[in-house]
Amino acid sequence: MRMKRLPSEGATVESVTEVVAFDAQDGDCILIRCIGEEPFNILIDAGRRGTEQAIEAYFKTLEPTERSIDLFVVTHIDSDHLAGAIGVAESAFLSPLVKEVWFNGPQHLYGSTTDVTEMSVAEAFRFCLAIRAKGWSWNGWFDEGAVQRGASVSPVSSLSLDILSPSQKQLLRLGKHWERELRRMKNRTVKQVVEMGQGEFDVAELANAPYCRDTSVVNASSIVLLMRHGDHRILMTADCPAELLLEGVPSPVEVDVCKFPHHGSGGNFSHELAGRIKSKCWIVSANGTNSHPEPASIARMLVAAQGGAMVLFNNSHAEATLWKDPSVERRHLLVTKYRDPQSPWLTLILQDGELYVRDAAPD
Repeated sequence: MRMKRLPSEGATVESVTEVVAFDAQDGDCILIRCIGEEPFNILIDAGRRGTEQAIEAYFKTLEPTERSIDLFVVTHIDSDHLAGAIGVAESAFLSPLVKEVWFNGPQHLYGSTTDVTEMSVAEAFRFCLAIRAKGWSWNGWFDEGAVQRGASVSPVSSLSLDILSPSQKQLLRLGKHWERELRRMKNRTVKQVVEMGQGEFDVAELANAPYCRDTSVVNASSIVLLMRHGDHRILMTADCPAELLLEGVPSPVEVDVCKFPHHGSGGNFSHELAGRIKSKCWIVSANGTNSHPEPASIARMLVAAQGGAMVLFNNSHAEATLWKDPSVERRHLLVTKYRDPQSPWLTLILQDGELYVRDAAPD
């Protein structure tokens, strides 16, 4: 897959989509900008605390008329997705930009009578309090109900959002385990670590590493979105387990961009899921914590892709840079791009059937 030059300044803005992957430490923070006659910005998660500073810096590079967070999706209650969202709420610059929030809070799990103000002040509840304090619309497009599988929203005529997960069953499971999971989430680790040696490695062998499914109740509650902007299709998977993604994607799907679920954890990307999703470009949001991305995930994708793929890494670390192996890139038609350490974000531009990368480290 050959990289293309950036479009010229005078290029048309019809059906242009930008995907901005921020340095979110070990978490997720991705901004999707739908550019055209009906511009619309979607911020998905906000990483660890401090990520809001990078988000603010990015928005300050835009024209004032482009500075909006039309939809802020916080996919689930894990700290590496949620903590920075509290920072967004506390930012005098970012907070006024937010128009609508999607987040499944306790009232969506226990019922509308739950009084958020009487809850614990752990991060998830702090964010609930912040939403109320800011007066943000909260799941407003769902009549303030839960964001769950089967719903479809079209905020503007050129954009549609299909919710593939969670199901009502997963939300009920999360409700039963809410407080226990809040106590556990900061200490959760991935037990299975694949160690890589030096030199060439066998992708097929890595792909066949034992698969141990993710059983986390919290990850199972992740909001998963399939977006269509013009001709562009983007799948945002959060930390969703493979089995639930397969339920949400019951037949093979082709997209332009897909984020590896759960930072590339091997327990969230099975052979079956690799065969179900065909993507031109894959995004890995990780910094090596918990050995993410695990080699098995990327290997399974490459074995299934056959015709090649591009992988964007929002950080350069051992688990990411091992894929910049000339023999592997050549054999599997793999293109790897890494965020430039001088930039707090990496940008992918979709336009006229091509993919362009900006803010990447030099090859």
